[in-house]
Amino acid sequence: MRVTRGRRARTPDEADDHSTKRAKKKKAEASFGKLPQELQKTILQMFYREPGIDLREQIKRLGTVRQICRCTNEWARLALTSHVVERELERRKALEDELASSSFATVARALLSKDTCMSMLFNTLVRDTDGRNALKGLKLMGKMFDREEKWLRKCHVHTAAGNESLEGVQPDPDSDSDQD
Repeated sequence: MRVTRGRRARTPDEADDHSTKRAKKKKAEASFGKLPQELQKTILQMFYREPGIDLREQIKRLGTVRQICRCTNEWARLALTSHVVERELERRKALEDELASSSFATVARALLSKDTCMSMLFNTLVRDTDGRNALKGLKLMGKMFDREEKWLRKCHVHTAAGNESLEGVQPDPDSDSDQD
């Protein structure tokens, strides 16, 4: 005979009888992936288009959304490129304001005045596409913007040094060997 210490032996309960035992209910699992894709897009757009956040934060949030899965990577690509183009235009506007006090401000303003037209053209060309070409276009636009900005900054330094003309200031030669 076996003696248990400190507690009594458990008597069988009716619930332990496997013939009368009810099946356990499965817990309902809520999964974001089970929602319709349009609803997923709406929810994620509310996340990255939250009122009051700036473009930098929207771009960061869109980058996070793109990492969720392949589907979100596909549809968020176009939105991300559009936001990056807007951010580039903001940055270029700040450059224009910075160069407004220089002696070659009219030259800088003339070069930077095409940015709005370029962004409208870019957004028109990539509307309702998958965003792959938008990324390629953004890279090309970025290279062009970088070349222009280097030249404008070089001119700014040249005139800030006391030179009255831009004579002798040349843009950097194209060192991009990977252009298509």
